[in-house]
Amino acid sequence: DLARGLLDRIPDSFEFSGFQWYGFNEQKYQIALFQYRSSYFALIPGAEVTLGYDEDYPFETSLEQYESWREDWIEGDENTQVELKDFYRFISSFTTPLRTCQFEPMLVEVRLFEVGLKPIEASSSAIQALISEYPQYQNSFEIRNPTEIGYRVNRKPNGSIEAFQIIPITHSQLVEELDRDGFRLPTSDEWEYLCGSGVRSLFRWGNDSPLDATPIDSNLTWNLHRQPNAFGLQIAQNPYLQEIVAEPEIFRGGDGGEAICGGYGWFNFWLPLASAYLHPGGWVNQENGVSGSFARRVYSLKL
Repeated sequence: DLARGLLDRIPDSFEFSGFQWYGFNEQKYQIALFQYRSSYFALIPGAEVTLGYDEDYPFETSLEQYESWREDWIEGDENTQVELKDFYRFISSFTTPLRTCQFEPMLVEVRLFEVGLKPIEASSSAIQALISEYPQYQNSFEIRNPTEIGYRVNRKPNGSIEAFQIIPITHSQLVEELDRDGFRLPTSDEWEYLCGSGVRSLFRWGNDSPLDATPIDSNLTWNLHRQPNAFGLQIAQNPYLQEIVAEPEIFRGGDGGEAICGGYGWFNFWLPLASAYLHPGGWVNQENGVSGSFARRVYSLKL
């Protein structure tokens, strides 16, 4: 009904693709999908939603998650006094505060795109010169400079080569570029709503997380984080792939791999995929350049 009621407000450049059911457990939505050029967009319903971490009613994490976190926290020192309330305080310190937000319907890009990446012919003189200069790299390599055009070369299993230019771009330049095509970035609050799809749990799939693997392990059979969320979005799947939002000071959807690289422990490996996750030290100056970061486009529907 929402999709049919808004069809006259959606530009002809978006081609209706059909309806698809998505969801976890009891939370399921029938989502209308639209195609814009080679990308798919999901029609997200408007809603008044509670976001953030409720310290009075913490998410119902398991005893196993607490014990795993405690073991990593005390690092073998049994004299360190740690209680369940400390676990909740820890989660609170890495998540946004409790609040209620109102959102309007919008079209949201299903998959991320890598900012500043532009395909280029592998036969171009620039790429051929790089291949000759770096023969030691048999599979892929990247040459990047914050202020100059960089290049990425990927060699596929069949021997063919795909190549890209990496165009330097700042956050404000990205916003201007998207605006020219009628798009924008989601706000931080919108991103949190898009990720959790209105459910009150630590992660978009529930409160549980594996305690014997990282989200990027290739042999991981538990795969709820790799499935689309209840809005049909591919979101918060890999902590390395932080998303740019409208606020230029922060990223959402990950920690850039800090917890995994730092060996912070099983629970901490997964926490950056929490819908409300926001690294307390994760504020950055994106005017230094956001090329190689990730983003998704939003199209506002005028009511």
